[in-house]
Amino acid sequence: MAKPVTGVARLACADVQGIAHSVYDPGQSPDDDMVWLQQNIEIRGKSGSLTLPSERGQTTVDKAGKAGLSAFVASWACVQGSNGAHYLWLDYGCARDQLDGVCHGEKEWLRLFSLDGRKMDAGYMPQDPRYEDLYRKLGVKTESVQMESAVPLR
Repeated sequence: MAKPVTGVARLACADVQGIAHSVYDPGQSPDDDMVWLQQNIEIRGKSGSLTLPSERGQTTVDKAGKAGLSAFVASWACVQGSNGAHYLWLDYGCARDQLDGVCHGEKEWLRLFSLDGRKMDAGYMPQDPRYEDLYRKLGVKTESVQMESAVPLR
């Protein structure tokens, strides 16, 4: 394995900044399941910083002995609700879909966090039918949101 590299992506959202620190193996293809070694999603604002809890981001080892993340935040966006509140909308990708139970059969899913780090969809499974009601309740329009990459490579 080549020496791991940390890529940093930033996303401005209201009065905070989202910062994704993604550690990857530059010797692997960006499409390789095991390229992502570690990831940390941080929210920084005037009142300090916090790290969002990982989701299925545990490290797994494949049959060849290579380690990598089970899932990672691939892209993200800042969205605003009808009451003026802003949220981080994270798009997770499953890197280990061939392993039973790691990503519950999903290749990707979305999560919504308030800017103080609360998981607005806590308890929801990926592709949960309650998402539409949550977005409607918060006044979040998701149809035309442009997601930005959270995982810069090289």
